[in-house]
This record gives sequence, structure tokens and C-alpha cells, in this order.
Amino acid sequence: MEQPQPTVARDALRLTLAASLLVLAQVATAADEISITPGQRQVTASKPGIITLRIEIENRTGQAQQLQENLTLPAGWELVTNTAPFLLASGARDIRLIHVVAPRGTASGTYMIGYQVSAQDNGGITSSQTVAVQMEEQAGVKLAAVAPPSSLLGGEEYNVSFMLENTGNHAVTYSLAANDDDGYVKAVTPRSLTLAAGETGNVTVTGQIPRSIEESTAYRVNLQARGGGKLAEESVTIPLIARTPKGMGKYQKLPGKLTTHYTRQKRQNADGSETDSSQAQLEYYAKGAIDQDGEHNVEIRLRNGRDSNETDTNSNQQAEYQFTYDNGAWEVKTGHQNFHTSNLSGNSLSGVGVETTYTPKNKKHRKPLEIKAFSGQSRPADTNKEKVSGAAIHYQWDEFDAGASVIQHKKEATTTEPAKNETIAAVNGAWQGEHAGIRSEVAKDNDAKAWSVDLNGQWHEISANASYVEADPKFDGGSSDTKQAFANARYQIDEKTSVEASSRHTRDNLAQDSSKEIRQDKEHQVSISRSFGDERQIEVSLGHKRRNEKDLRIAPSTDREIQATTLEYRQQFETFHVRAALAHGSRTDRIKSSSKGNKQELAINWKPTTSLDINTSYAISNGLDSDGKTTSAGLNATYQLDRKTELSGYLQRNQNDSDNTHANSFEAKYSRDLKRWGNIGLSARRVDSLASDGKLSHDNIFQVEYGLPLDMPIRKRKNIGSVRGKVRFAADERPASDVVVQMGGQFAVTDQNGKFHYPDMVAKAYPIQVDGSRANTQGYMLSQNGEEANVTVQSSQTVEPVLELYPASRISGKLQTYVPDAAAALNIDHADSPLRAEKGLGMVLVELRPVGEVGKRITHKRTTLYDGSFSFVGIPPGQWQLVVVDSDKVPDNYRLEQTQFAIDLSSGGNQEVLIRALPTAQNIKKTGPSGGFNVVG
Repeated sequence: MEQPQPTVARDALRLTLAASLLVLAQVATAADEISITPGQRQVTASKPGIITLRIEIENRTGQAQQLQENLTLPAGWELVTNTAPFLLASGARDIRLIHVVAPRGTASGTYMIGYQVSAQDNGGITSSQTVAVQMEEQAGVKLAAVAPPSSLLGGEEYNVSFMLENTGNHAVTYSLAANDDDGYVKAVTPRSLTLAAGETGNVTVTGQIPRSIEESTAYRVNLQARGGGKLAEESVTIPLIARTPKGMGKYQKLPGKLTTHYTRQKRQNADGSETDSSQAQLEYYAKGAIDQDGEHNVEIRLRNGRDSNETDTNSNQQAEYQFTYDNGAWEVKTGHQNFHTSNLSGNSLSGVGVETTYTPKNKKHRKPLEIKAFSGQSRPADTNKEKVSGAAIHYQWDEFDAGASVIQHKKEATTTEPAKNETIAAVNGAWQGEHAGIRSEVAKDNDAKAWSVDLNGQWHEISANASYVEADPKFDGGSSDTKQAFANARYQIDEKTSVEASSRHTRDNLAQDSSKEIRQDKEHQVSISRSFGDERQIEVSLGHKRRNEKDLRIAPSTDREIQATTLEYRQQFETFHVRAALAHGSRTDRIKSSSKGNKQELAINWKPTTSLDINTSYAISNGLDSDGKTTSAGLNATYQLDRKTELSGYLQRNQNDSDNTHANSFEAKYSRDLKRWGNIGLSARRVDSLASDGKLSHDNIFQVEYGLPLDMPIRKRKNIGSVRGKVRFAADERPASDVVVQMGGQFAVTDQNGKFHYPDMVAKAYPIQVDGSRANTQGYMLSQNGEEANVTVQSSQTVEPVLELYPASRISGKLQTYVPDAAAALNIDHADSPLRAEKGLGMVLVELRPVGEVGKRITHKRTTLYDGSFSFVGIPPGQWQLVVVDSDKVPDNYRLEQTQFAIDLSSGGNQEVLIRALPTAQNIKKTGPSGGFNVVG
């Protein structure tokens, strides 16, 4: 019976008050038809490399389904396992082992991996789960750029210097490689470099910029250093300047792209017949600001297409549209979308409607509050007619966050199901402290409820996490009719040895419906891991696991126990990662046959260059998880031919000897970036499948995709003007050529007559500057007294300013540490110990402040480079004071000899300043037994 609305509202109010504050959690897909249970909801990885996820899938749809896997990985992560479609019989379960690669240099923290399966023949049958990967901290080499060029012009050669430091504890030889997105890099000097522990070395990247540059862009140079099983990467971004900027344009435009897709599939059946089908689709996407100030933004997506088959029958696909408006505080979405609120409430509906989100800023310019409301209904062509409306609120402060949501879900009656009107209310809260955290959620509909809790903690060498989910049989949210408990603990014995244990309990069909399995699964495993090698690049793990799978009905269909001892080996080389695993054990089946069995797995990731990436995996399971032998082998690769062209593809073979089935898949892809003419992609796929009845089918699929930039004019600009100016030397009025002029965030370059041009600029006043770090303007400024130069652009007019260069001054220096020179001290008689220079201190803030009559002089700020150097260029003459601001960044047991320096600059003068960090006196610490001690310090 449907409960009265006031009762539901009271229940929602009680839940809301019980939480004190409100939270919005992530999306979860309804799990009624395809059940996904991860082996662990939270995985801990000691270092980057291949990570294996164990996913259990159950088909509850009542019929066999051809399922397709999709994964959402963190940026830069790669998938080693191929996600070719697989067949899952009705009521069957399958264990999917997913291998992913976390790239070298992955920072410590939590990374989310999304896993989704969907039926190929029915897009409405889908399910998803998310697994959290916690990456632990690790040491590595250090690479930093040193004084890169401030700008680059067409036709110029350049040198970019880097500083490489060995932060390990032994000598390492590093191989060095450089690249960019445009192919301008010519050489790296040296190609290899051997550094002792703590030693630093210089690396130089050389390149050549083509003379014809059409537009100013950000040019990125990347350097990689490999050695000792470590990879360090550092990039510098340099303005690449066109001689004349493009300007704003006469019209304000919304950036967009028009993309066409065409797919052709030809199937050859076992009886010799053939089927031929095709699909054409057109999509337009645009996103950007619609006002001058960029405060109001829109996002538009339009999609339509047509399907056809060999009988020349054409059918229109469902047209889709999405429109989003965002002004920083309010966001409104309309069109086709998914409506959801919290994890337990689930994915309420995939349909058409509107959603509004409000996220105001507080006084600290943060957005702790989020309020959401939505309303939608099923698509016009959908068989099941549904409507949904809901609201959610979330608030976060310090280490706490909390929230609540409510959903009203109406379903019209069908031939098999009565009409339903459900209200689902949920509250959740979380706390994350320094050593522990907890997140919990409770949800309730008209006649059932669900709740979940996730815990995590770390105390010194011990880390642990646990999760629990329980949902009543009649609960209509994201989880239903299930109990799931997960726990995992890890103890770091020493820096190379750790012990880990985990447990998982699941119980489905809590209503004990005898028409399907009353499934109870338990799994326990324990392992010990040990790292080897100077860089701990080898890891060996030995473990044991035990899994019970049981149907609790009187006449069960499943009752078995699987035990296995596992040995796992991982190694990181300079250019590739290897993971190998062996498992040997037994399967005790009380209904079917029992046997001893084994499993072997191998996964390899090879990246010999930045342009080539190859992954391969191979697995055999022989009588351990199920009867018979199953084999899976795959290879995928990506090759970057140049900065515009990429080739990729995969090979996959799956074979099951017990039912004599197999599937072979092959795919090749080609993509090319055509710059302003868009991009094109081509792909071809071949799938050969042998069914259990001996019938063999062949599928050939070809796809082409072309995308063309297509900006949408919004309105004509009325406040546009132009600048045609000239730069000359004040002393003799000689034209200054190849001078970089900066105005309004854009760049222009003077020609041989000193002239420059800024077309289509917004009418207003602009400060204007020249790049004083370039050789031809170094030591010059745009005013005699250091005053700021300005140009005012008039609407529909062209202004012609004349800029004059005056001699300026330069201050350069270095912040250097000093240590006692013991060798020199042996040759002197006086008490003062001599010192020798050790190394520069980087990332320390120094300021140059005007003294006396300031006028329009300003304070200049610089941060010392990696080697401790700094410079101030284009400084007006006069009295100045140089101040070390970040004196607290000086290492312990050091002090600055002087923190302030008085400087008198003459016109065109240069001064050098040495800032010395000297060692301080240290107390002697006495340690040792009562009978004696050692003196250290």
C-alpha cells in the first residue's frame, strides 16, 4: 500500500534533523538486474605500477546477456586488460580481473576507479561500482627548470636549462629525453648523466622555432630523467609569440565543435547468411561565456542520428539535447540527463528534465554549501513511463560534511508490474581526521530502508578500512536485498616488508525468495609482501585465500569452497612493469565435481619511449574457480607518430574449454589532429565468436569520426578599437625591432621599423610593457622614472602611441649556503674557521623596495631559482632596499649573515648581491651506555 504523503514527509524530517547538517554523495547505479561486488572497495598500493582489481558480476535479468565493460580511470592511468564483450548466462556469476597501471610519478592520495557493465542489446540494463585506490608516499629523483626564456619568437633558437638532483642514497646513471607538443625540440645535452647521492647536474634542451607562427600560444617543453627504477618529469611553459595578435574579433563567439559519426557493421552467421547495418550520428557541442566579463557561461549539446539495416529499413534515433547555464553560484541543467542524489538512493532515472544547483561563496570565497533540486520524466519513446523529482543539500566545514536528500519516484503500471509511487529520503555525514575517518548514510522509502558506513584509519605502521552496506528486500534505491561487509588491514613491519589481511561477506536475497539463489559468500585472504633492490623495484607477495559460495535454499544450486595459495611477483624496470601471479589450490563442490586447480597470470606494461606504449596480459584458470580450463590473452598498444597523429589498437583471445567456446577480437584506430580544420578518426574491428552449439559468427565493424571547430556568433561587439604603435630608443629615436610588447594579456612584436599592431581590442585603458629580459631590450624601461606606461583604446578608433625606451638598471645575486672548510683550516693559525660555498637555496622570496622619494616606483618581488640565483631587470635608478622575506626557509643550523641590503642604482647600472647563509654553533649531544658514550653532532 502507498503511504500517505504527510507520513513520508515526517520521516524525511526526522532523518534530516538527526543528521544536523546535510551532504550529497556520489552516483550509484541501480543494482537490481546486474550485481557488481568488488573484491575490495578500498585498495592500498605501496607504489605506482600494475594494480589488479577483482570484480564479481552476477546476471539477475532472467536471460543470458552479452555484457560490455567500461572503466573510468584517473588522468594518466592506463588499462592493461582488454574490455572485450563477454557472455554471462542467467543466474551465473563471473570473476573479472581488471589490471590497471598507475604511471610513474603518481602522487600519494586517493584515486577513484569507476567500473561499469551494460548489456549490449539493452542500454537500460547497466550497473556500476567505484573502487578507491590509496597510493602511499614514495621517494624519487628531483628535476627542476632553471631560468627558462621569458618568450620565444618565430625563427629563434632556444636553450632551456634544468637541474637534476639524485635524492637517493647511491650513485645512479640517468638517461634523459625531451619532447614537446609541436616537434621543435632538437637535442638534449647530455643524453645521460651519472650523479652520486645528493649530487646535482645541469641538463640543456635545445630547439628551433619555425619563422612563421600564426598565433601566440603557450609552448611546453618537457624533460624526462630515468634512472635507478625512477622517473622524474618537469615541464616549462614559454609564451610562443606571433608578431601580430589575433585580437578579440568583431563578434563575440561561443566556442563549439560539430562531430559526425558513421558506423557500418556486417555480420556473417554460421548458416552462411549475412546481415548488414549502419548508424549515422551528428552532434554539436559548444561551451563558453555569453557575456563580456565571463561571469555567465553556457554548455550546449545536440545529438541526432539514423539507423538502417540490410532490408533498407531506416529508423530515427532518439534526438537528445542538453543545455547548462552557470554563473558561479547557480547552475541549471535541462534536457536529457541522469537524476540522482546519493549513493543509497541510486540513479533514479535517465530521462528528460531540469536540475538546478546553488553553491554560494562564503566570506572566505569557498563554497561549503550545495543545494540541488530536479524534476524529470522518462523519454517519449521509452516503454516504461516514469517521473521523478527530488532535492538534496550538502554542507562541508573543516573536517566534517553532512547532507540529506529526498526523491519522489512515480512509475506507471505495465502489463507485469503495478503502478508505484515511492519516496526515498536519505541523510549522510562524514568526518575525516588526521588518523581516521568515517562516512555513513541512511536511506528510507515507503516500506523499507538501507544504510551504509565506511571507515578508514592509519596509526603509525597500521592502516585499515572497513565498509558495510545493508538494504532491505523491498528498498527501491541503488542497493536492494543485500548485505555486504568489507574489511582490510595492513601492517608495515619495516620499510620493505608488510602484512595485509582482508575479509568480505555478502548475503543476497534477504527475502528468501526460493525462485532464485539465497546466496551467501564469504572470502578471507592474508598475504605478506617483501620489496627487494636498491630502489625497491622488486616486490614478492605470498598469500592464502579462502572463499565460500553457498545457496541457502533446501535444494541449493551452489555449495562450494575454494582455497588457494598465491605467489605474486612485481618488478619495475627502466621502461616497463611486470606482474606475474601463480595460484594453486582446490575446489570442493558439494553439488558438482570437486578438483584441484591452478591459475597463472602475467601482465606487462612497456613504454620504451614517450611515443610508444604497449600492454599485454595473459591468464589461465584450470579447474580452480570453475570446471574446465579458461584462457584469456590480450595485447594493446598506442603509438604517437608525431604531435598530430596517433595509432592504437588491441588483440584479444578468450577461450573456455569446458563448453568449447571462444571469441577473438581485433581493433585498429587512427586519429589525426588537423588543427583549425578539426580532427579525424578511423577504426576497424573484427570479432570471431564460437558458441557452445558449435556455430561460428564473424562481425566486421568500421567507424569513421570527423570533428570540425564551429564557433557560434553571439553578438557584434560595439566597444572595439585598434592600436598601431611604434617603439624607439629615447636617446636617438632609433626604431627598436623585435621588441615584445605586452598589453591586455596579449603579445605583439615590433617590425624592423619598430611598429606593432593590436587589432580588435576592447575599448579601455591598458598598462603596456616590454619584455625587458630579451637581449635587445635588456636594461631598458618605458619611462625615465620607472612610471607605468598606459594606452587607452577608443571604440571604433585606432590609437597610435609612440613608446620610448630609457636605460634602466639591473640587480642580480645569489642566496648561497656555506660550510666549514676543514682542509683550509689546517693551514691557518687564527681562530676563525674558513668557509666554502656549498649550494644555492631555491624558492626563497626576496623583495626590492623603493627608499626615499618613492614616486611611482613599485616593490618588485622575485623567488630564488633552484640554484639560489635571482635578478631584477628594468629597474629605475634611485635608492632601493633588498630584503630577504622568507628567512624562515633557511635550513636548520643556518643563519642569514644579512637580511637587508641598501642599494644605490645609477641609470643603466648593474649590481651584484651575495646573500650568505652561514652555519650556526651546535650543541654536542651525548648518547650511549653508562660505561661510555659516543659524541655526535
